[in-house]
Amino acid sequence: RDQDPHAHDRRIGAAGEAYVFEILSGLNLPGFGKANWCSTIRHLLSGSTYYADLEAWIGRETADIVYTDRTGHLTQYLRNNCDGGFPEISSTRNFALAPLDYYLEVKTTTGQCGTRFYMSGKQYKRMEDMKLGRDDTQTSPKRVYVIMRVYDLMMPNIGLKVFADP
Repeated sequence: RDQDPHAHDRRIGAAGEAYVFEILSGLNLPGFGKANWCSTIRHLLSGSTYYADLEAWIGRETADIVYTDRTGHLTQYLRNNCDGGFPEISSTRNFALAPLDYYLEVKTTTGQCGTRFYMSGKQYKRMEDMKLGRDDTQTSPKRVYVIMRVYDLMMPNIGLKVFADP
C-alpha cells in the first residue's frame, strides 16, 4: 500500500480522466489527442500497457482536458449530453471564425454520482472566472468551463454527467 494517503484518489482520478479521454477520442474531434490531456496525474496510467507511452504532462494545469472547438463537433456532443442545461451558444456560430475553448475538469468517484468531490480553490476560481455573461455575450463566449462527472467507476456501467458552465 502506498504511503501517500491521497495516492489512491489520484489513481481513481487518472482512471476517470482516461475514461473521458477515450469518449472524446471516439468522437474523432479534429486535432484531438494526448496533447489535449493536460493533467498532472495522467502519468499514473503509464503502468498500464495501453497507456505505456503516456508521458507526464509538464506545464501549469488549467483543466484536465483542454480543447479548442473549431468545427462545432464538441459543442454539439456537449449540448446533446449536458445535464442541467447547456449555455445559449448560437447554433449558427461559425466555429472556424470564432473557435470555442473548452476547459474540461474531470471529477471521478467509484461511488454514486451524488458523492461529494473535491475542487481546489484554484479550480473553483477558474470556474467562476469563466462563468458566462461576464466578459462575453451569453451567445458568443470564447471559453466554457465544463465538469465531467464520472461515477460508478468500478461498476460494469460507468456513469458520466456533463455540467457546462456550472
